[in-house]
Amino acid sequence: MSNHSFDIDVACEYGLECAILIHHFQYWIAFNERNGAETRDGHRWMYQTQKEMSAHFPYLSKDRINDLLDLLTKGKTRKMNTQVMEPILMVGNYNKLSFDRTCWYAFIDEKTWLSKNFKPVTEISKMDGGDLQNRKRRSPPTIPDTKTHTKKDNVSETLSSSPAKESKPQTRSAAPPPKKPRSFVSSLTREQKALHDQLIKFKPVWGDPLKSDDVCAWFLSPEKKWSVDKLKTAFQVYKQDCLEAEKRKSTIRNMGGFIVEAYLKGRGLTNADSQANRAMAENKSQQHAFITLTKRYVKFVANSFVEEVEFNMPHLQFMDRFEKSLDMAKIYG
Repeated sequence: MSNHSFDIDVACEYGLECAILIHHFQYWIAFNERNGAETRDGHRWMYQTQKEMSAHFPYLSKDRINDLLDLLTKGKTRKMNTQVMEPILMVGNYNKLSFDRTCWYAFIDEKTWLSKNFKPVTEISKMDGGDLQNRKRRSPPTIPDTKTHTKKDNVSETLSSSPAKESKPQTRSAAPPPKKPRSFVSSLTREQKALHDQLIKFKPVWGDPLKSDDVCAWFLSPEKKWSVDKLKTAFQVYKQDCLEAEKRKSTIRNMGGFIVEAYLKGRGLTNADSQANRAMAENKSQQHAFITLTKRYVKFVANSFVEEVEFNMPHLQFMDRFEKSLDMAKIYG
């Protein structure tokens, strides 16, 4: 059984269907943040394909979901010629592969929609109850108190005509030991468990090592299960960047956050074409104000359109990604 939730005040203002989608984005952005996802361009994100979203909301048609997303990101739908509301969400694309059109979503006004007072209700999926975060927080059962408490005042005693028997010394029964919190390692496949063990045993030079529950959450997240191969690559990228950081006498403090970012951006090990890709991007950035360069990426920021393309990929693949992102930025700009 699956449960979906919404805020009543939001439903009154934006409608029931919009309220359900808004809560969906609130929950998964908060979930990603708890699991170490870093901000991108000053915003916190979640990503999901339209196919996955249609499967998550079987009571909404694909066209209806598209209309609701247009309403939340543009303030109008394809059937409307005028804007009926201020956009709530912004759309980004941080995918590495050019054919991967998975949409990334973030709230434009995070202070309003991701405030500290917001406490998202867990979305429960069919996978083992789906409540991964709440199950991790379950406390061991309280040890029962075996002591007998009696009041000294106002106690009535029952007299018996039979001779009193010698009372035997009372023995206190042993309290059951507290149960250990449930481990999710047993739910992993053999390949996942092998990588899980490798990750949690790794001792980083800076910061804390990874925790078992956090690694399990990457594999068992109800909506987006992580690939073993891509996670292995992200781990290798982390170790490679640690060596580079040591040479520069700098540090990488957050191992988990770095691996999450490397995974979500699809980073790979250093490629020989990186310098040529950067040179191409620098040339184009002089022609377009919405293009900026960072150490590892070229950024396109045109109104609500935000996309990053990594330098570290084969040149032909970079050119394809770059040109498509450039065309989208021109449309939004």
